[in-house]
Amino acid sequence: MRNECVRLAVLGAWLLLARAEARDYEAGFAKFFGLGLPDVTAATYVTLEAHGGPGFVDMDSEIPREAGLAGNAWLVKEDKQGLSTFVVEQRCVVRLYDEAFQEKQYREARRQGRRERIRRAERWAENEPAGTWRPADLDTDIAALTAFLSKTAESDKRRRLDSDSYAEIFFFAANIHRRGRSAEAGQLVDTLFGIAGDPREVVLAGMNALAESQYTQLYRTFRDAKDWDALGRGIEELLERFPLGWRTAPAAKRLLGLIANRVAQPDPPAVEGEGLTDAHRTLATALATATDWSWEQRYPARNHLWVLGAASRRGKGPVQAGEPDMAERITGMRMQAVPLLLALVKDDYLTGIDMADVRGYRHVRHHYSSRNEELTEERIAQLFDEMQRPARRGDIARALLRPLLIAGDRRSYELDRLPAGPFRKACAAWYAANRDKTPSELAALYLKKEDHQQSESALWWLLVSTNASDNALAEQHLLEAADPDRHQYVVREYVAAKGAAAEEFALKYIALLEQKLAAEPADAEPRDARFRRYRDESRKAAVKYLRDAVAGKSLAELLAELAGGRATWEDVDDLLTQRLVREEESAAVSAVLEAARKAEAAPLRVRLIALVPHIGVYRRYGRYMDAGMADEEPADAPPLKLNVADHAEMWKKLIADERPCQSDEWPDWTGETMAVADTARWAIEALYSAEDDEERSSGALLYLWGERGRALLRARADARLAGKAENELPPYPAPDRVSAERRREIQTALAAAEPAAVAGLAAGLSLDELAAVAEACACDQELNRRLLPAANTIRAVHAPPGDPALGERTAALKGKVFDRAMAESLKQICEDLLKDGQPAACSVVRPACLEGITVRIRPMPDSRADGAGARHREGGADHPVVAGVVSSVPGLYAHALWAAAMPGAGDKTPAGRDAGGAATRERVPVADAEPGDAHEPESPQAQEQFWNTLADLCSGNSSVCEYATVSFAGLMPGATHEEQ
Repeated sequence: MRNECVRLAVLGAWLLLARAEARDYEAGFAKFFGLGLPDVTAATYVTLEAHGGPGFVDMDSEIPREAGLAGNAWLVKEDKQGLSTFVVEQRCVVRLYDEAFQEKQYREARRQGRRERIRRAERWAENEPAGTWRPADLDTDIAALTAFLSKTAESDKRRRLDSDSYAEIFFFAANIHRRGRSAEAGQLVDTLFGIAGDPREVVLAGMNALAESQYTQLYRTFRDAKDWDALGRGIEELLERFPLGWRTAPAAKRLLGLIANRVAQPDPPAVEGEGLTDAHRTLATALATATDWSWEQRYPARNHLWVLGAASRRGKGPVQAGEPDMAERITGMRMQAVPLLLALVKDDYLTGIDMADVRGYRHVRHHYSSRNEELTEERIAQLFDEMQRPARRGDIARALLRPLLIAGDRRSYELDRLPAGPFRKACAAWYAANRDKTPSELAALYLKKEDHQQSESALWWLLVSTNASDNALAEQHLLEAADPDRHQYVVREYVAAKGAAAEEFALKYIALLEQKLAAEPADAEPRDARFRRYRDESRKAAVKYLRDAVAGKSLAELLAELAGGRATWEDVDDLLTQRLVREEESAAVSAVLEAARKAEAAPLRVRLIALVPHIGVYRRYGRYMDAGMADEEPADAPPLKLNVADHAEMWKKLIADERPCQSDEWPDWTGETMAVADTARWAIEALYSAEDDEERSSGALLYLWGERGRALLRARADARLAGKAENELPPYPAPDRVSAERRREIQTALAAAEPAAVAGLAAGLSLDELAAVAEACACDQELNRRLLPAANTIRAVHAPPGDPALGERTAALKGKVFDRAMAESLKQICEDLLKDGQPAACSVVRPACLEGITVRIRPMPDSRADGAGARHREGGADHPVVAGVVSSVPGLYAHALWAAAMPGAGDKTPAGRDAGGAATRERVPVADAEPGDAHEPESPQAQEQFWNTLADLCSGNSSVCEYATVSFAGLMPGATHEEQ
């Protein structure tokens, strides 16, 4: 340790001398480039949005967001047909596919017969990271970061910068120095050293960050190739390259020794222990060579009691097809697996399984300061446990045994930190005490313990058991709970599944809820009163739900009450779901359509029709529940087998209803007024279409392609009802049907056209051709920017009649290009109407087909926001607010709240910006926001993120052929998303 301190002091003194003599840090930066800092001299500064596969570098740095930077990466090498190379966080090299290219490849695969639905998450699992990027203004960001650091240096919050932030800013300075910005780089480093108080702390943070990023790349390569020799050599090189500064070095040395043992002993040592069988030994050998581990993914609860069986996992998902992996093979043995795990607890033999899969979360980054105390053996062991590395057989054994140990919440941390010897002793004692217990006895034991996760797993197992005595024990536990509200939704599921058989228990639970309702004090603080009101409403809803559940009302009876006005949707919603999950699918569709036919009010009819396409989701949920009740693993539900002819006459009656209806049931979230018939046609296409592509679906026709898409939707649905086969229907838009020559012709004409003429040209294109234009705009930044004024021009404005002043304000918007200043004026309109006691929502809708923007202002009865604003609220407001949401398909999203400046209050609306905002990317600095504020939608940080995202929409940095919405809504105190 003394030698390290000496060397660190020498390096720090050298850096100070460099500053004094040369007034810049060229020599110091050169040292880091010599250590492997990537050279971005010829790179392009960009804004990168990336999605990674396993081991991908998390782009979770706070500096670009806090400082309001537009860019966050350097594009070193671009390859639109393959992997492009980037430097992120100023030091980490990543390689990504262009997301547009990836999407095109998957669409082509589908057309060639690959019918399975390939979601982005599955692509990540295939280790194919992808992203989108666009150029960013380096000069603007240098100025923004300089201002951010200066403000931080003057603030009492200066200590919030952690070691990763020190490193990222220092390396940013190094990178711009290489690009000839030595003065700006020197100023950044001077300020950073002043904030740190000791230059050596920044230097040390840089060394640690660079070493960690290089180790991450090394380990990512190993994870794919499983080359133990290469991993060992790479660690040796890193230890030699970074003799000081790498905080994880002691743990890396420990790993290096285990790798050497693994290479020297390719065949794992035999396991020995009490009670081992040949089957155990076979599993131990297989575990040593295994590479996949799904336990934490399939069992997300940390304290899953796998010894009880699958039924202790509430909310479990479908089991993947194919042979079970090692996790399934071991946990499937239940209690018989424990002797093997006890024998492996102390085993240091490395497997090919990633430790991140075993622990269920990504590795922890270690922020530290040079002022930290000397590392102890305990701390080194902790670093080793948390680093990215292969899992030992002992790690896996420990991960499976830990959830079984009985311990109160207060002792959980102590158990996690026990050395292998004491941990094994504790597990052996647990096994000796419980090995002969039945699952029912074990569940009863865990039910009484303090550990919340263990007791919840045991409770669920007892509830889904087919043994009446197990159910009775769970019921008793629920009735004796100090807080009956805590298990309200578990009780709902249980009673709905049991029906009349659970009547006695349900009545007792209802009595508890009613006692709680009667016992609440009348006086409370306003916020407490609001909370109590929502809690009481929840209790009342639970009481009604449980009474209905044990009354045995059928799906048809519930729907008849709803359609006849004898019950509200809120009265039957939860129970309706429970009935749908077990109804035969064709019968369920018939029941819902019959109720929709009988419903007289257009909004209720629309809501019932919109329920039909989701019946398949309910059926899948029912299969999970049924499997749990039978203590079985659920298979994935097959697709619905429905024939449109079976319900054709019912559908024809519904599509005859041309009444306009304003509803939040449409997938475009804007509450647009559409005919009931169009709702029915959308549901028909969603229910019976063979298309499984999100971009080729009934919803896509509704919101991506505007009125022309809806016309195609009507044609397809009507053709289905007329008996046409799938291949006889009008086809979905497909850009590949447009020749390369025609593409060039269209793009040339659009690029040369005046903005006012673009909409007319676009109207003359087929949907196939518009899809080809959209594909081009995603890749051609210049074409995208030229089409921006046309796409963002306001073509129509709809405002409530009877308010001449409002009509005059909104009419002035028509023909203008939407920008931030206009968004602020719409937000102000919502605030002004709120002041007048007229809560309203304002939606800005831009379809994907270059037909311009529609602005719609509509009143909101009962102070309810439109779906876009309210569904993303996080709780209610104590004062009037304006909610804002900006989103596009597929890329942008942000939401925020602003306190409404009611009469007598100060105006909190951000200042507008100058003309030309549509073409100017204005970043909003977020330096004053406290850490964590982004989670609060009314925080300055959330508000600023909203305006930054809006800037992307207005500047052409996102595709102008993306469907996009901006919504504002006035909310009175207490309005929440629960009311929607």
